[in-house]
Amino acid sequence: MDSASEEGAVITSSVLDNLMKLNPNYRHIILMTLSKHDDSLMSKLFDVYQIAADPDLKSDLMAAICETRSKKNLRKLLSYCKDETKIRTQDRLMFFLRILRNPKGKDLALAWFYKNWDFLYKSEGDKSIADYPRYIANILNEKEDINQFINF
Repeated sequence: MDSASEEGAVITSSVLDNLMKLNPNYRHIILMTLSKHDDSLMSKLFDVYQIAADPDLKSDLMAAICETRSKKNLRKLLSYCKDETKIRTQDRLMFFLRILRNPKGKDLALAWFYKNWDFLYKSEGDKSIADYPRYIANILNEKEDINQFINF
């Protein structure tokens, strides 16, 4: 490991050990930056997300987790969207939308949505199922994606 990697590991470890001490105005930016540049962080951040009680910290962690550039990690997050022991039903939409907005996750999120529509319809019911198409329609901007969505 070179000195830059060692320094990065020390910084990351320090940040994770002191999450609640970070200025809440900058915490999400710090976490998102770390997550973009260290794919191995996603599982650590997700573990903290699952046990965090502070809603602001949970929101910051969610933002950071979904910034990963690893398609493997993004697929894992999407699979967690069907597992209420991993992602609560009330958080599922926000995870999905954050992955959809991630340039590396857009195609994965759309494919997951189309494949899991029946699951979403059954689990969300009338309370929030309409939010999915509404938000997706506002996010899509490429003609091919829009046409596929309209045909769905």
